[in-house]
Amino acid sequence: MTYQDALTAYNSGNFEEAFQELAKCEPSPMVQGLLKECKKQIEEQYAYLINDARHIGGAAAQKDYYNDFVQKYGENERLKSLIIKEENQQSSKQPVQPSIEPTPQVIEIKKEYSFEELMENYPIVKCCFYGVFVIIVLIIGSFIYFNNQTDFIEKQIVDVNTKIADIDQEISTKASAIQMIKE
Repeated sequence: MTYQDALTAYNSGNFEEAFQELAKCEPSPMVQGLLKECKKQIEEQYAYLINDARHIGGAAAQKDYYNDFVQKYGENERLKSLIIKEENQQSSKQPVQPSIEPTPQVIEIKKEYSFEELMENYPIVKCCFYGVFVIIVLIIGSFIYFNNQTDFIEKQIVDVNTKIADIDQEISTKASAIQMIKE
């Protein structure tokens, strides 16, 4: 495999494959730079896996992912800190007793609102309404403006056509006069 093959693997998201291929290449600044980027991306993937394992498999799954990373790429303090943080959080977790008993509350849910109630009680609705209103006014104004522009352009075209017809008539007259002079 070549540097180009590793670069193709990197660009397609196969960072581990790219890393393995680059390890076989001759050392150069380009190879070293891409190796560094591959390891950075792989570290991000493992960080995601370790954080996700917190919710799925717990600390044991996190340690498995970390050990897999260490075996392939060596120690990593950032990933190690994710596991230590989880262990510390688990050891400090103790049931918390609520200090105040929750009291049930009855909430009236109203399904229909009048336009006035919406405008008065929900400022975001008011902003959206005015925004839509402004957009509609701008669209209508643009339509009127462009419609007037079309009328103006049509008048200009008629004027130009009239001038062309006059010039054509003048040319025909002069051509006839020249023809009569020649005969």
